[in-house]
Amino acid sequence: MKKEIFTKSVLDKGYTEPELVVQQPNGYLDFHSHQYESAIMVIEGQVNITAMGQKSTYLSGDVFHLQANQPHCESYGSKGVKYLQATKDRVEDIS
Repeated sequence: MKKEIFTKSVLDKGYTEPELVVQQPNGYLDFHSHQYESAIMVIEGQVNITAMGQKSTYLSGDVFHLQANQPHCESYGSKGVKYLQATKDRVEDIS
């Protein structure tokens, strides 16, 4: 997915303007959750998300969604990761 399409899609669904997040190579965040729903598009690098017992890997151009209060952990590839993150309080499908 292209950045412009992602941005329009999330704004149309009531998310905040996407913000760039940069995580360092080989970084890791243990299980945690957020009080908001997130729509995320990977710009560069790799992020691995483990949620509900399942690990998923996302690469450049991939989009994924995390529900509000959804426990997850994340790790980043050898080149780190850059992604756009948009948030909102209400759960809704971004596909």
